[in-house]
Amino acid sequence: KGVMIEHRNTVNFLSWAHTAFDGAALEKTLFSTSLNFDL
Repeated sequence: KGVMIEHRNTVNFLSWAHTAFDGAALEKTLFSTSLNFDL
């Protein structure tokens, strides 16, 4: 199963994550989870 993700959706997600989490928490989350997994 797979779904194409538009570039702007990925950018919007990363922009939101950058404002919602501090740097240390964000590094750990993005390191342990890939964008192609259900986030």
